[in-house]
Amino acid sequence: MVYNEQVEIRLGSMGGKWMVFVPSGLRGVVMRNVIDGLRERGLDYIAKTPGMREGGERPVIVYVPNFLAVSMVNDVAEVMLGVLNRLGINKPLLFKPDVFTQEGIYSGKAGGMKPYIYMTSLRLKGFH
Repeated sequence: MVYNEQVEIRLGSMGGKWMVFVPSGLRGVVMRNVIDGLRERGLDYIAKTPGMREGGERPVIVYVPNFLAVSMVNDVAEVMLGVLNRLGINKPLLFKPDVFTQEGIYSGKAGGMKPYIYMTSLRLKGFH
């Protein structure tokens, strides 16, 4: 029984998310445009952005079901970059697999491991 639960947890860890931090006043516009772009391309998605606070930047997050499905990961990044480009926002996209979150790998944590596996921006071609 324990083995099956562990397998389930690992299989559930195949997803990941693209994140971009945008000025809090633009997050709704970015989110709406990203969702519209994903619909147009027929991509499955779950997207979220945290509640509004004054000032600063807030993330717009789009989940991808499997971080090993490179074409799907790329297609979602292309949609997000297209929206950022149209809105004049030059911010990097970061892709974090869910397993990193489950293992407690976050930005600024000791150990020197980056909390993402892919990064892209309007300056880069493709993701790295």
